[in-house]
Amino acid sequence: MTDYSARFYKNHARRYSEVAHGLLQSVYIKSSHPAVRTDLDLLERLKELAPGKQGLDAGCGAGARDVHSFWASGFDIRGIDVIEENIRMAREIHPEIAGRVTVADLAGPLPYDDASFDFVMCNAVI
Repeated sequence: MTDYSARFYKNHARRYSEVAHGLLQSVYIKSSHPAVRTDLDLLERLKELAPGKQGLDAGCGAGARDVHSFWASGFDIRGIDVIEENIRMAREIHPEIAGRVTVADLAGPLPYDDASFDFVMCNAVI
């Protein structure tokens, strides 16, 4: 994690979450698949393709929008993010998933046993 990212989210996590939840910047100019033109399309496609209901959003971001979306659709999903402010924001906005999101760094071992998940998503992280 860079210091820049931590500072950015400390100052802007709320607004970033509002933009993400409002799908305000979610249109893909060039998509590799004609049916995936927005973040919402991508989420729905991932739900269709998921081999099971156990999932991990690796880098869930401020507010954990996708974790909440999958959870509301009946998935047993968890979310991790390296930025503490992003997890704090997720717990504030969506208290119903507070126990499903945690701070963890993708650069190290994750707090889950091997084969804990049917799928892992990592959207706009790397």
